[in-house]
Amino acid sequence: MKPQAAGVLDDLFGVRHTGNVSAEIRSGSVEGKIAGHALTTVLREVEVNPALELAAGRALGTLGGTPVIIVNKVGRDRAILLNF
Repeated sequence: MKPQAAGVLDDLFGVRHTGNVSAEIRSGSVEGKIAGHALTTVLREVEVNPALELAAGRALGTLGGTPVIIVNKVGRDRAILLNF
């Protein structure tokens, strides 16, 4: 296996990779809504890919500026990427 220039599933998840870097440890809280109900989740010392950026997807939460829960509408459905 060799590194790819772009993630194979980037379009599906609505993201783009800006480089091949090591994971970073981040902590923080993520807020969102599920079925109209507010939800707050605390993530402590999780590894994230800091080279991940939003393209078409929407971030439900970020840790240190890095999107960690990304939702991308695909047709009538949604693809969800957990970046931790």
